[in-house]
Amino acid sequence: MGGRVAGVFESAWQKWSRATTHAVALQEQLNTWQVTLEEAGGIRIGVDCVYEPENERFRLQATEVKVLPPELSLLVGDVAHNYRCALDHIAWAMVGRGSEPGRQVSDPRDIGFLVAKTAADFRSLVGKRLPGITDGDLAVVKSMQPYQVGEAGLDPVRLQDHALRICSDFDNDDKHREIQPGYLIPNGRATCHIVQGQDCEWGDASPPAEVPGLFEKDVNLGYIAAAPLGPDPKLEVSFRVMAHVAVTPRIPIAEWLERTYVFMEVSLRSLG
Repeated sequence: MGGRVAGVFESAWQKWSRATTHAVALQEQLNTWQVTLEEAGGIRIGVDCVYEPENERFRLQATEVKVLPPELSLLVGDVAHNYRCALDHIAWAMVGRGSEPGRQVSDPRDIGFLVAKTAADFRSLVGKRLPGITDGDLAVVKSMQPYQVGEAGLDPVRLQDHALRICSDFDNDDKHREIQPGYLIPNGRATCHIVQGQDCEWGDASPPAEVPGLFEKDVNLGYIAAAPLGPDPKLEVSFRVMAHVAVTPRIPIAEWLERTYVFMEVSLRSLG
C-alpha cells in the first residue's frame, strides 16, 4: 500500500491493515485447501438415493454439504471483524472531527459506522450513529451505503452482495451465532460413482447434465436409472464436486476479499 494518509484515521488504517493480514492468511489457506480438493477429486457431497418406482430411477438428493474446515471459517470471521472494527474507528474519527467536536455523546455505544439497507434507514439512524459529522464526511458515508446499489437502478438482489453488507452480516454471525460455513458454487465438474446396490439393476453413474448453481442440503443432484429386481431397491453412491467456496450464493470468498480490500482502502483515502 502506497503513501496512506495518517492523522485522525490512523487507528482505522491499523484495523484495515490487521484485516488485510488475516485476509492474506485466509487466501493462502484457501489455496492449499483447493489443491487438496483437486487431489481428492472434489468436495464430498452426502447423498440420499431415493427410489422412484414409477420412473424406475433413483433421485440423488444432497443430505450433507461440508464447505469450510473450522479453521478457515474462523479466519473469515477474523477478516470480517477487523474490517467492521475499521469502520467503527472511522465513525469515531468522523464524530471527533465533526461540526460539534465538543458535543457530549449520550451513549458512546450508539457511535458506530452505519450500514443501511434503505435510504429511510440511513436517514433515521445517521443522527444517532454519527452525530455532528461534517457534510463532507456525510457525503462519503452515503456513497458507501449498500442501499445505493438499488437506487442506482442495479439488480436489487445484488444489495446483499455489497462489500459492507457482507462484512457486517458475517461479523454479526460470528459474534452472535455459530460461524456460517459459507456456500459452494460449482465450477461444472462433478463425479458420481456407485458404491453398492440392492434389489435393482442400475445404469451408468454419471454427473448430472446440469450441475446445480448452488450446492446445499436437499438440492437435486440428478438421477440414475435402475430396474427393480426385489422388494427394496437401494443404492449407495460417492458424489464429489469441484467448486468455489463463497460468502454469498454469488460471491466467492476470494472475490469478496479483493473487493472489500479495495473498497475499504478507497473509502479511507477519500476521508483522509
